[in-house]
Amino acid sequence: MTLTPTQAFQTEAVTLQSIRDALRRILSFLFLLGSLFVFERGLGQSPVGLTNGLIAFYALDGSGSDLSGFGNHGTVVGLKSGTNRFHRPGQAMLFDGSGYIDIKNQRLLDGASQATIMGWVLLHPSSHGGFIVGAGDSRPGMDPFSVAVAPWLGRWAQREFNDPTLGSSHPQRFVGIGDWMAPTNVLSVSLGRWLHFAQVFRSQDGTSEYSFYVDGQVMESRSFPYSFKIRYDQSMPVQIGALTSFSNSRFYGLIDDVRFYNRALSSEEIFSVYSFEITPPPPTLSVEVARVRVKLGLTPGFRYLLEVSSDLKEWTPTGAAFRATSLDEEQEFQVGAEPRFFRVTRTP
Repeated sequence: MTLTPTQAFQTEAVTLQSIRDALRRILSFLFLLGSLFVFERGLGQSPVGLTNGLIAFYALDGSGSDLSGFGNHGTVVGLKSGTNRFHRPGQAMLFDGSGYIDIKNQRLLDGASQATIMGWVLLHPSSHGGFIVGAGDSRPGMDPFSVAVAPWLGRWAQREFNDPTLGSSHPQRFVGIGDWMAPTNVLSVSLGRWLHFAQVFRSQDGTSEYSFYVDGQVMESRSFPYSFKIRYDQSMPVQIGALTSFSNSRFYGLIDDVRFYNRALSSEEIFSVYSFEITPPPPTLSVEVARVRVKLGLTPGFRYLLEVSSDLKEWTPTGAAFRATSLDEEQEFQVGAEPRFFRVTRTP
């Protein structure tokens, strides 16, 4: 466009945010074409459809935030970030046998007649293991739920759901494996590598079924001839990496991607989660536009000034005025983080 000597000309203001948005849309489309999986961004890496019944999800990427949307956030106590199963630092939580995550909902899963707890753990060969998750207080046998490992025994340890309202000695107070040293508790545990676990129970028609999975495969299943619900007789600490009543058995190792469901996932669903999460996620790409080159239609011989604005009211020069030497002049300028507009004006 030609500028006359007597006319102060202003180009149509163009937002650079639209340039960024267009680039992001193009890149997102290209990466979707190359990806075989669909992600639910608000819930970390999860196969679509498995958010049904999800009431708490802890990605443990440096915090105890609950990403399920139910607000069951946790407070990190004495922990450091660790490296996850894909060798990415800061994407898991390192437990040293003293720290834990304290979940603010002190009745998590209360009243549930079915439930699933799952996550990833890595036990160091020198580890004494400990509780991966637990809800309970200092009273023995009154823990609504727990999952623990005892590598010095070479096995998974206590893994159960409880109803403390029945009392610690009631024969129908739990489903699962409640005794660390029981002769029937012989499920071995591997050290020094990441393991996926899932603990599941459902109760219906006067029967309760309990199952425990490792790496997507069912390792044990038990049936109990009575109906059952997880219950709390009072509010109790709910923790990742600890069970309050066993303060000397806090977890030592790495924990990642812990999920709580108020329903019993099927064997197919558990294998689907394991298969999906054992596969490294596709790469992500972040695009930051740092500089923009603008092509201008000018009149040779005249002086112009390139200006930018964030609100179309206040305008700031990007540099000194320049004299056009051709009809198609190009100017480059820095782009800030906020949306920017630009214009060119004639100067004396």
